[in-house]
Amino acid sequence: MFFLGKKNGVIDLIMKTTARENSYANHPVLLQAILDAFHSGIHIFHAIRNEKKEIIDFEFVLLSKNSVAFGNAPQLGGRLLFAEFPEYRQELEALKLVVETGVSRTHEEHYQKNGMDRWFLVSDSKFGDGFVNVWEDITEHKQAEEKIRELNRSLLVNNRELASLNSELKTFNSIAATDYTDTLRKLYTNLEFIIFNEAKRLSDEGKANVRRAQSAIQKMKLLTEDIVAYSRIHTHDTDLEQVDLVHLLNNIQDDMRRIWPGIEIKMDCEDNMPHIQGYPFLLSLLFHHLIDNAVKFRKENSHPVVRVACEPSAESNHPSAIPGTRYNIYTIMDEGIGFDAQHADDIFLIFHRLHPKGAYKGSGIGLAICRKIMDIHGGFIVAESGEGKGASFHCYFPEQ
Repeated sequence: MFFLGKKNGVIDLIMKTTARENSYANHPVLLQAILDAFHSGIHIFHAIRNEKKEIIDFEFVLLSKNSVAFGNAPQLGGRLLFAEFPEYRQELEALKLVVETGVSRTHEEHYQKNGMDRWFLVSDSKFGDGFVNVWEDITEHKQAEEKIRELNRSLLVNNRELASLNSELKTFNSIAATDYTDTLRKLYTNLEFIIFNEAKRLSDEGKANVRRAQSAIQKMKLLTEDIVAYSRIHTHDTDLEQVDLVHLLNNIQDDMRRIWPGIEIKMDCEDNMPHIQGYPFLLSLLFHHLIDNAVKFRKENSHPVVRVACEPSAESNHPSAIPGTRYNIYTIMDEGIGFDAQHADDIFLIFHRLHPKGAYKGSGIGLAICRKIMDIHGGFIVAESGEGKGASFHCYFPEQ
């Protein structure tokens, strides 16, 4: 539409210039100046008819200096199109229709002559007893189209690869959730059977080795369950809801008391925090992991204190933020042992640990799950801390 509009603008200008005398022959200098002012190749033709008034050829009337289709433009005035360029004779019937019916035609032309390789949108429109021919360079437009096609092809290949990987992951999940877990359970049970029935025949070292093997199996089972849970995050909810965070946190606090018996957990959250449009189960899982971390990494001989606050409607310069998007920022703060600020990004990597294995319970997958849940909700999560200074986790949810 852009090119047609521009071409029609050229024709309209020519028509207005020649309307007074109704003959472009009376305005050759003015018309030539108008044509040369445009970057398009513009050519005006007059129909040549036989004694039966049938069009048999077209005479060159005026050509712009930017003419591409016809070389030696200044010398072509008054000459015949088909005599000078016989290859265009095949266009006779189409051009006759333009002149006789007044219906314009447009087509794309790939021009590969005289060392030139360009694309043009060619338009023919009735003008007097002839037509105006406009060649508009659309090479950049065609190149952009080709880049888009190439990107689409690349995207298609990547999507197929992703679909293949997803299929493999589903297969692994199925195996891990059933056969693999069942195998681990049988191994543990068989070792327990050996301990119970063969204890008298085993040395103390042998019994210790069996117990260590059982402990390793238990860890493998927990790790397998965490991996399966991580990979299934997308499948837990189907409908978005307006989630009351205060109500959700009260439920999590009750859960924490059952998970950490004997530990007094103090939670302080703001009233009237804006609701979050999201998936209830995943949001519960998100804040469960963050609060569980606050309890797990509390300072020695102290009771965990967790504060939850919200800073509404703000823009962020964080690299993960979408430009022009406003976020509600929900912050979970604790007074625990904290961590070195240089690890603020690493802690969200799956299986990443800041502490030696065995120092704290867990597989190192909790914060990776938190990041994935924030991705699903179109937001992101940022951690701030310092050793011995507690930790703050800022959850950026797009404002609805």
